[in-house]
Amino acid sequence: MQSKGSLGSVVAGVIAIFMVLICLFYLSFTMVTNHYEKKASEYAAIEAAKDNNSPETKRKAYSEYIKNIANEKVYLGYTFNEVQKLGVGLGLDLKGGMNVTLQVSVPDILRSMANAEGNPYFDRAVAAADSITRANKSNDFIDVFCNEYRKLDPQGDLSVVFKDQVKRGDNIDAIKNSLRQEVKDRVSSSTNVLRTRIDQFGVVAPNIQELEKDGQILLELPGVKEHDRVRELLKSSANLEFYETAQFADIAPMLQTLDNALRNDSTNNGKGLFDYFVQVGGPTITVGSAIDTSRDTIDAILASPVAKGIIPANIKLAWEFKPQTVQIDDSVRGKRNVNIYQLVALKTANGKPALSGDVITSATSDYDAMQGGNYVSMNMKPDAARQWARITAANLNKQVAIVLDNQVYSAPNVNSVIEGGRSQITGNFTTDEAKDLANVLKSGKMAAKVDIISDTVIGPSLGEQAIKDGMWSFIVAIVLLMVFMCLFYGFIPGLIANVALIFNIFFTFGILASFQAVLTLSGIAGIVLALGMAVDANVLIYERTKEELRAGKSIRTAIADGYSNAFSAIFDSNLTSIITGVILLLFGTGPIKGFATTLIIGIICSFFTAVYLTRLIYIMCAKTKPFEKLTFTTPLSAKMFSNTNINFLGARKVSFGIVGAVVLVVIISFFAR
Repeated sequence: MQSKGSLGSVVAGVIAIFMVLICLFYLSFTMVTNHYEKKASEYAAIEAAKDNNSPETKRKAYSEYIKNIANEKVYLGYTFNEVQKLGVGLGLDLKGGMNVTLQVSVPDILRSMANAEGNPYFDRAVAAADSITRANKSNDFIDVFCNEYRKLDPQGDLSVVFKDQVKRGDNIDAIKNSLRQEVKDRVSSSTNVLRTRIDQFGVVAPNIQELEKDGQILLELPGVKEHDRVRELLKSSANLEFYETAQFADIAPMLQTLDNALRNDSTNNGKGLFDYFVQVGGPTITVGSAIDTSRDTIDAILASPVAKGIIPANIKLAWEFKPQTVQIDDSVRGKRNVNIYQLVALKTANGKPALSGDVITSATSDYDAMQGGNYVSMNMKPDAARQWARITAANLNKQVAIVLDNQVYSAPNVNSVIEGGRSQITGNFTTDEAKDLANVLKSGKMAAKVDIISDTVIGPSLGEQAIKDGMWSFIVAIVLLMVFMCLFYGFIPGLIANVALIFNIFFTFGILASFQAVLTLSGIAGIVLALGMAVDANVLIYERTKEELRAGKSIRTAIADGYSNAFSAIFDSNLTSIITGVILLLFGTGPIKGFATTLIIGIICSFFTAVYLTRLIYIMCAKTKPFEKLTFTTPLSAKMFSNTNINFLGARKVSFGIVGAVVLVVIISFFAR
């Protein structure tokens, strides 16, 4: 055995040492992460105790501690954020967090692609398709839209409407395929934007994937606790625009005309526009102020045909992003705090802003100690910078509004011409708000509006229970496998097989960490199954070794022949299992991918530990007396499955071996449950 396996054993030993070092390196990041998360939990518990163990105080304190060390170098020159990402991440089912399904607006994508100015049928077809697909979620939006358009305009040519996306004269099927591909590409672009935002937000090991349904994106965000902040981050389209502003005095007569028209309309019960404002007018560009519950009513009035007939197209009204909290004296509810939003008057050029598009090349958040507030600095592309200089030159001593997703973030007064394209957005931001705004601007504009259609928060207690259940199943499986090997093949062979099992687990987790993989409950199931297959390999080797011993061979020869003769069976069974795992990995989603990943890694590790690592131990210890007396049997298993005969035609005698096997299977099944 020594001569045949000496070269192989040396190679196996070198590989084993190399793998141990690599796995130790990557697993150390997980240990460091756990250490700092434990310190964060201890700090949070102390802070919560000061506030009657408030869960909200505990959550904020934990989050604050993690934020403070996020960019500190905590281990081998790595920051805490980097250490987190290099360790074994826990999935949503183990760590808790958010599961969100987003819908990218396909109608908005079509509108952005179409050349339909003056076309009376396009918007009607989009609206009809939107209504039909909302009622029947299984419908293909592109298919429904094309059918609706052809109903409205049977002779119409959609290749003209979408001349930039399809070839002129293409038939309807080719047009549909081209539009579907374009929609898919733009949804993929939105997915990449979301991925960038989430990475910058600091979520470890998020799962982001496009669903089969038109425009839907699934996000699994483990460990997220600031749910409202994440929702706002996901919904933002990042449509950045710069507007010149209009003075309230200039548009006040129009608003007064609208107010009078509403009061004279009997359907409004004598109420006008100004009745919904807390205060009409305000500093320069402010049209009025309203509480948050009145904003929808005011928006509906401004979108009405009456308002569109009075307010000119070159005026746009938009709410400020940041409200002011004030105390009011309500005759019914008494004194209470309410959020007051200001409505700002903007100038447009044919309905468009003075400057728009993806003009931002970089954005950062910072704190101004002189002004005592957070702000966002941004740099523009060269062409946009020159245009911005012209805009600021034309608006000296006037306000220019910076608008993101139709909300006015700031409207600074232009004191001098701004050249070079470097500007600031101020707006009484908190630190998190400034960081999120910079994040959104850096990650770019979404392809279309995004709506959250499903939002599930998984609490940490559920994740902790899942970890507990998963670990118990893991421990029970390992203990039963170890006991089984020692009871059936003796203490030393069982101990060697168990050492291989431990190394198998160590290597599996080390490789998972090196891949920055995410561990889920289904992943734990894959590891448990791989452990069972690892024991199966040892069983094959030991059974073949017993056969060689019964043939009269020496223990060293029997072990060598046992490994050689069992190799082909072990290799074939592991190869077919890996092929199955690869198929699951390629075509599966979510939990199936997690199961397949750990199964494949576990099988490869089990093959190495069972076939090569255990053989290396036998080679190193072959000349010792305990090894020369090995029989690979115990009193329990000596006669099991030996000379077993079953009379299937009616005999009632069943050998002890079969009974023992059945009893063992029942016991293992009971504990595994």
